Order: sequence, then structure tokens, then C-alpha cells
Amino acid sequence: MIETEEKPSVLFRNWWQFAAAVVLGFALCSLTVAMMRTHGKDWKYSLKSGEAWRIDPERNPYEALYNWKGIYIGDYQPIFEAAQGKALDPEFKMYQPEQLSEGRASFVYTPFTALVCIPISRPGTTLQESSDVVSFVNHLMWIAGGVMLLMILFYRARLSIPLAIAFVILYLAYYPFAKALQLTQASVWIYFFLVMAVFCFQRGWQGAAGLALAIGVAIKPHLVVAPIVLFFTPKFPRKMLLWCAVGLTMCALASFIYAGWSNSMDYVRKTLPTLSAGYAYYPNQTLNGMLLRLFKDEYDPEVFNLVDAHGWIKALGTLFFLGTSFVAWLACRNRPSEPVRLDDMLALALVLTAGVLSSPVAWLHHFTALAITYVIIVRLLRERPALRSSGIEAMLFLSFILTGWFFDTRDLREYPATLLSGPGFIGVILLFGSVIAISRRNAGAVPLRLVPVG
Repeated sequence: MIETEEKPSVLFRNWWQFAAAVVLGFALCSLTVAMMRTHGKDWKYSLKSGEAWRIDPERNPYEALYNWKGIYIGDYQPIFEAAQGKALDPEFKMYQPEQLSEGRASFVYTPFTALVCIPISRPGTTLQESSDVVSFVNHLMWIAGGVMLLMILFYRARLSIPLAIAFVILYLAYYPFAKALQLTQASVWIYFFLVMAVFCFQRGWQGAAGLALAIGVAIKPHLVVAPIVLFFTPKFPRKMLLWCAVGLTMCALASFIYAGWSNSMDYVRKTLPTLSAGYAYYPNQTLNGMLLRLFKDEYDPEVFNLVDAHGWIKALGTLFFLGTSFVAWLACRNRPSEPVRLDDMLALALVLTAGVLSSPVAWLHHFTALAITYVIIVRLLRERPALRSSGIEAMLFLSFILTGWFFDTRDLREYPATLLSGPGFIGVILLFGSVIAISRRNAGAVPLRLVPVG
């Protein structure tokens, strides 16, 4: 007897249809962005102007794909200054969140992030020299992450040349990667270790997977939702979670010893609560950012502006975080009676997406982690075609378009135009919803029929 599946109703019959749809989708995105830039009383651009059609009017981020030097180093500067300042003065005050309210960059990462930068932030090292090293390492991580994703996609599966070509093209075209590389961003490190965690987990190396996940969470604490939800998920491998807990404990101890009590408390008691107020700045593609742009006219979405805390917005953000985590947990519990590693991979995709969706701050370059979810889902749909449906594929396609392109919404300042200021946020919601739908179908909504062989 073998299992066969009912022929699903699908949106894309082959990869060439999908490629054509992506080209058309990005072309429509370009038109949409051009229209956004001409919106408003000042009519900053004309549709006939080349400036209206540029990917980014400030500087093309795709330059970073071949320019491995540090281009924009402002995002990395606070990390460098924190690491170098601590090296020069053991009592150095690493966290000054009040600078954020003044529109200035400040160190907002965990002490662990500065700790790993000690070798390239020694006294006498310039910011540009250190940034060039980080940019070079970021590019290596980006390439290595892409190779691991490709290996995840075709692990113990038939190699499809059209799919492999589509993956490479889309990996190069995905805007969050280009932006993260351009900004010399630590989000590349997070992405790399999250990919490594999934790569190792798929191969049964649960200890290495847990440690890699721990490092990613140690840099981006909001992702702690992932191991927490997985801990309460029945049948999810305990060994990975145990090693993740060990890794988090080691990172926390190393951070505490390095930063000291005062800096550690400043991070927990001052920096994290300050950041939770959020940004109305247009690249913040979260519920928090959407609410601020919709209901708080005093903040200019074109200005990098950490806002004052608004109780009701923070409360809604907290409820959204809890609700997203709860929905992810419910979906992770929807499993077939026989545990299969593919289902555990689906759980990883769910919790990683939930971590991005529920964060109070998610810049466009934070969407690099979503590439992992897309690859896991494509692999699962290839393995189990009965899980496909035209609705799910439409949601996945739209989410990729909305999260993978730069929408210049800075001039959408007035209602109802402000409703369109969060295309990335809507894209993540669509991705989360599609993973939930796949999880439900995987749990039994799509029955398999047994037929005799021979």
C-alpha cells in the first residue's frame, strides 16, 4: 500500500508561471511606490521623473551585493562604540537610551553583541576599519546562509533545476538582504544563526541546533518566543530545547560578566522598556508602527523618532504578542498522530514568523529571517502536494511581494493613506496566516488515501 493524495487546486502549475508572476508583481510594486512618492501636497516627484522609480531614492541597496566594504556604518557605530568604550574603561556606560528620544543612534543590543565584537573594536581600531571587517563577515554569512537554505530545500529530495534557479534569483532580489548588507546590520548575524539552527535540526543535530538558536535569541531577545512556544509543544524534540537553554544560560553569563551589573540592569530596566514604546518611522513594519502612524499625528513618519510611551498602544502590542504566541502554540499542537521531522520544521517556521510578527520594532532588514519560513514551506509543499491550495499559494505569493520589496511610504501622512503605510506588516500577517492554514491541513484536513501497489 502507498499513500496518494487528492490532486490539489493550485495557483501556479509550474515554476515558470511563478517566475512570471514575481516579475509582474515587482513591476506593480515599482508603479505603486512611484505613485506613493507623488502622493501629498508637495508632490515631491513626478511620475515622469526617474527619481520616482528608483528602488531607494537615497542610495541603491543592491550595491551592497557586490560592494563588500562598510557602506552605511551608522547602525553598526553604537555596537563599535560600546565594545571599544568598554575596552578602554571597565566602568563605561554602554546604554544611554535617552539618546534615542533625541533622534540619535544608541546601543540597543544585548551586551553579548558587543562582546563578540571585541576582536575588531580594540583601542586604536577605527570605526571604518571595524565596519569593513563586519561587512565582509556579513557577506560571508549571507552566502553561507543561502547555501544552507538551498540544502534545506533539497535535503533528501529530488533536485529541481528550475526551482534552484528561482531560489538563487529570488535570494539575490529579496530586498531585506540587500538592506541589511548595506547597513552593516547585526540582523545578518541573527539570520545566519537561525538558518544554522534549522539546517542542523533537519539533519538531526539537535545539540548544535539548540546552541545556534540560542545565539540568535541572545542577539535578538524578542525571538525568545520561539523556544518558549516550542517548549510547550507536545512531541517537539526536548534535546534541542535543552541545548538552547544551555546556550542561552552561557550567553547570559558571558554577557553579565563582560558588561557588569550596572550595564546589565540598564539594558533590562531602561533600554528594553524604552524601545517597547516603538517608532512611527515608516520602515517600522509592525502593529506598533501602524498604530502610531494612524493615531499619533505629532510624529513625522519620515523622521527616525523613538516616541514617548503611549499606554494603550503598548497594551495592544502586548496583547498582540500574547495572542500571536498563543495562536502559534495552538498551530504547533495540530500535528499528525505520527511525529515527522517535516512537522517539527513547520513548527520552527511558525515560531520564527511569530517572533518577527509580534515584535514592537521590525525594520525591513529584520525580514531576513522570513526567508527561512519561505524555504521550509516550499519544501513541505513539494513533499506533500495535497497541502497546496490556490488560497494558500496566493497568500504566500502576496506575502513574499510585500515583504521582499521596498515600499517608500514616508509621504503617506494622512488618513486614509496612512492605512497603506504598513505593507511589510501586512505581508508578515499573510505569511503567518498561510503557515497556520498549512498546519491545519497538515493535521488532518487533507486526508490521504491508501491504494494497493502492484
